[in-house]
Amino acid sequence: MAENVGLLTQHIQDKIKSNDNKPKLITLGSVGPGTSVYIPSNLTEQIENNRPIPLILSFRGVNGDPKLVGKNLGDPNAVVVTAEANGPRDQNKGSKLLEEQFGGANKINAIISSIMGQLQKKFPDKQIKRGKLIISGFSGGGSVVARAVAERNKIPGGIDGVVINDGLHAKIGSPTLDSIVDYAKEAQKDPSKKFRIIHTAIKPSYTSTTQTSDYILQQLGMKRDPVKDAEAY
Repeated sequence: MAENVGLLTQHIQDKIKSNDNKPKLITLGSVGPGTSVYIPSNLTEQIENNRPIPLILSFRGVNGDPKLVGKNLGDPNAVVVTAEANGPRDQNKGSKLLEEQFGGANKINAIISSIMGQLQKKFPDKQIKRGKLIISGFSGGGSVVARAVAERNKIPGGIDGVVINDGLHAKIGSPTLDSIVDYAKEAQKDPSKKFRIIHTAIKPSYTSTTQTSDYILQQLGMKRDPVKDAEAY
C-alpha cells in the first residue's frame, strides 16, 4: 500500500486494525429448531476471569451468517442467539408462528437454560454465570419481545435491555403495549436498563409502529426529533 496517502486513509487503516482486535462471533450450535447460537472469540477469557456472560436473544432480523451477525450487533462480548420460526413461508410472514414457538417467559427461560448448559459442558470446571440479558425483535419478532417483557418477572435475573426494530403493532391501550410502556418507564429511571424502539412511517391496515411509538412517547412525556433528509442516510 502506498505511503502518505492522506489522513482519511490512515484513519480507515487504523480503524481496520482496531476492529481486528475486537471479539468475533463463532458458531456454537443451536438451542432448538430455528435457532443458532454464536459465542464471542474471547469467551474463554471472560469465563477464566469469572465474568458473567451477557446474552442477546434476537428474534427475526439478524442474518444467521456468523460472519455478519457480529457486524449487525457490533461484535459484542455476548453470546448471541438468533431465532426464526419453523413452518411454511405463507404462515411465517407475521408474528403468529414466532410467538407460538418462542413467546413467553417459559420459552425464554428454556433458551437461557440450554445455553448455560452448553457453556457448562464446554467449561466443566468453571462456574458459568448469566450476565445482562438483551432481547431484540424485528417485525414479527416484536410480539415475542412484548410477551417476554410482559412476563419479565418470571425470568430469573430479569431483562436488562429491550430493542424493537419496527415490530410493535399492539393495539393502543392494550396490556401488551402497556407492559412495554412500563418497561420503558423503568429504563427512564434506571440507567442499568436500556430501551430502544425504531419505527418506519408505513401505514398498514392494523396498528402501525408509528402509532405505538407515538403512544409510548406520550406516556413517557417525551417528544421525538424528526429525521431530516432521510435520503442521505
